[in-house]
Amino acid sequence: MKRIYYIVSALFLAAAVFSGCSKEEIEETYLDVVESDVDFQAAGGTGVISISTNADRVTASSNAIWLKITSTGQEAIEFEVSGHNGEFSRAARISISGGGITRQVVVSQMGVVFAFGSEDIADGIVINPEGGQAELAYSLNSSSAPKIYIADSWLEADSNESGKIIFSAQTNLTGAARSTTVRIVASWKEVELTVSQDRVPLLETREFSFNRDAVQEIVNTTQWAASMEWSVSTDASWITAERTPEGAISLSVSENTSGANRSGEVNMLNDAGDVVETISVSQKIWSYNFFLGQWSLNSAEGSFPAVLEADETGEGYILYIYTDALEGYFPLAVTYDDETATMNLKVQYIPALDMPSINYYFWWCGYYNGYYTWATDAGMNMVYNMDEDSQTLEFEDDGAYSNALTGFLLYVFDQPVAASGHGVGSMARFTVIDSMTR
Repeated sequence: MKRIYYIVSALFLAAAVFSGCSKEEIEETYLDVVESDVDFQAAGGTGVISISTNADRVTASSNAIWLKITSTGQEAIEFEVSGHNGEFSRAARISISGGGITRQVVVSQMGVVFAFGSEDIADGIVINPEGGQAELAYSLNSSSAPKIYIADSWLEADSNESGKIIFSAQTNLTGAARSTTVRIVASWKEVELTVSQDRVPLLETREFSFNRDAVQEIVNTTQWAASMEWSVSTDASWITAERTPEGAISLSVSENTSGANRSGEVNMLNDAGDVVETISVSQKIWSYNFFLGQWSLNSAEGSFPAVLEADETGEGYILYIYTDALEGYFPLAVTYDDETATMNLKVQYIPALDMPSINYYFWWCGYYNGYYTWATDAGMNMVYNMDEDSQTLEFEDDGAYSNALTGFLLYVFDQPVAASGHGVGSMARFTVIDSMTR
């Protein structure tokens, strides 16, 4: 509220005094505004106009219904400004009359100004998944608090005297992130924003990939699961799931003899039967042990007996290939990728076959276009064809060498390390390998 002060100028007429005679003083009527409240916020309020007058009677009137005269006296005019809900400022006049003199005072009032603080609400308001509050500061020059409308019941909001809107939510146990639209209305102005809340995790693990073998797994719940009632179900007959007395999930899958990779789900349900967590379960048609045993290596030179045995780590294999030249099997190291059912056979030195007494040192050398290489980055992949009824490991160049391999040679050198000019010759040839079959 702003006040204006006025300078009152009084004009006094001195009576002429003549020798031997007198005359009564004549006082001129005056009415002046000394001080006045003239500027008001949208909330409105009360104001006073201080006056100076010698008039016998003073009257005051307003030309607007929102500007009401409440008291009129010889020294002051009191008035009341109603609350303003409009967007734009407004003004009205108070006319003060007395002794034939009229003075006017203009009173103005701002429109409603509603704005948020420095917070950027374009991206919305976020509440912690564990529950709690989020604040949004605002400024409003109206006496009425902003009205808040919320689309969903999980969120509550209210405004306080400190000029803040407080959003509140409980822990989000729904198993999914949630958001809602909030409308905030202050007089003519309406603001719409989004309030969101992520979920709390109810399970420590939500995805499993198993190999072919039957297996059992314990899935632990988080601290928040203890605060709710829940049960468990599954959508696949090969998956068994049940809640343990300790509040975990016991998950079991049977051996996969279906002939194909398969997948299913285990659902965690709240007391209303709604799904609040899902465990994705997949199971492969193969396992590490699945590839162990007898195979036939097929190449342009014919088929040769082969055996895959476990290596010392239990992660790769030892491939034993039979050749008449040795009248037996020779071993090769094979790496194994459990995720893709792919094995990799690289060029390698074979010390188990060395015959130092006659200067024979053996290498498994890559073959391409009539040439061979002992570069150890050269190799071929053996890729499982995913066919349970006709199991095949199909050979393909692995792309690691500058030339594409089509096969291998069991090659002999006259020194422990392969080098040009020291090759004795090939002991066995597998120049075009296409597959290994059961």
